Amino acid sequence: MRVCSIKVSNFSFDAGQYMHMHQISVVLGSVYGPAMTHLIWAKHGNMEQSMDLTGKEHIPAPRQAVWDALNNIETLKKSIPGCEDLERISDSEIRAALKVRLGVFKVRFHGMLELSNMNPPFSYTISGRGEGSIAGFAHGSTDVTLEENNGETVLSYAIRGDAGGKIAQLGTTLLGSVARKIADRFFANIAEAAAVDALSAD
Repeated sequence: MRVCSIKVSNFSFDAGQYMHMHQISVVLGSVYGPAMTHLIWAKHGNMEQSMDLTGKEHIPAPRQAVWDALNNIETLKKSIPGCEDLERISDSEIRAALKVRLGVFKVRFHGMLELSNMNPPFSYTISGRGEGSIAGFAHGSTDVTLEENNGETVLSYAIRGDAGGKIAQLGTTLLGSVARKIADRFFANIAEAAAVDALSAD
């Protein structure tokens, strides 16, 4: 068997090892069940995928209102697509539980969010790592910057993310599409919440 290195966008893995691992996991998984398949990939699979996303949201609300929305636990819970639970552990840590649709699958992630590089009300970084049971893991960070311009706030974001395990097998196109939809929906929800709060304050 020829062993080669494949790189598609930011996704790379050893093709020879992947085929070997796949064959072993199918055989042993059929005999001993999904737990054995998971154990094989957890111990030996090294597939990992990374991506970068950037975007802007123009929000008809003052910067302080947007900042408050980004730091309000109830607003975050309503704004994060698929969020099932958020619990603030400290000023900078939040425990999270999410359900994300990946193609035809729904995956539950449990993990922690951390707020850092706080510069209110101008910018911060939100980072997180979630484990999806046998599906694998996802982690990343988002730099958020707020600028006021002609009575509105321009929210800019830069996301860096990684996924590993079975999730990474879904491919760059699907994962990139899912990540983009989640980011777009989240920041659109934040924009709506901030705009409503700004109107209520008036």
